[in-house]
Amino acid sequence: MKKYFLWLGLHLMVCACYSQSITLKDYERAVSFLSQNLNGKKVFNTNVVPFWAADSSGVGFITQNKDGRQFNKIDLKKMGFSVEINF
Repeated sequence: MKKYFLWLGLHLMVCACYSQSITLKDYERAVSFLSQNLNGKKVFNTNVVPFWAADSSGVGFITQNKDGRQFNKIDLKKMGFSVEINF
């Protein structure tokens, strides 16, 4: 049993020695996938927060795309969707 674990340990060490090395280009590509590098640049609307009207007549929320942010409103009395302000 000891010989098996010794063989396994040596085999894993040899495999680790021949594993791929990470280059600076690989590291920079991995960093580009971090959330702070994606949000607002490639990925949009990951955290849309609704805000309700005081009289419960509707709900509004802000969305964003490459062109900018957009305020959207849903009027619950009319059951419609309208865009009010672009900023």
